[in-house]
Amino acid sequence: MAIREDEDVDVGMGVNLVLTKLLAYMMGGAFAGLAGAISVALIGSVFPTSIQLQLSINVVAIVVVGGMGSIPGVVLGALVLVGLPELFREFADYRLLFYGLALMAVMIYRPEGLLPSRIARRELHSADELVEIPDSELIANAEIKEAPAP
Repeated sequence: MAIREDEDVDVGMGVNLVLTKLLAYMMGGAFAGLAGAISVALIGSVFPTSIQLQLSINVVAIVVVGGMGSIPGVVLGALVLVGLPELFREFADYRLLFYGLALMAVMIYRPEGLLPSRIARRELHSADELVEIPDSELIANAEIKEAPAP
């Protein structure tokens, strides 16, 4: 997280930037390889046609809608994105339209995800918490106190 925020400060603190980025890349690759090995073991075979683009897009959408950096958010995102099309099953012809509209509503009204981590919530809403008070309102609410008599 520190490297993401400010690389120059991390280099100044003595963090080996190249080694740390390579370690993160290798760990991501190792987890992806492990997931692929488990998938092949469960399915029993692997073919190029067994991996579809729609599945990859759905996995990324689950993480984004649930809330990046939040494990409970990803679980909630999976429940919503897998269950939501089933709710729209009775609208057979317009099912994907309603599904897309629901996804757009989530992205507009909850850009940090349904259940974000504290860090993501703080990053996205720190500007919202700053409220400007007009000078006229400050002057109207100010109380002028007179100096006490000697």
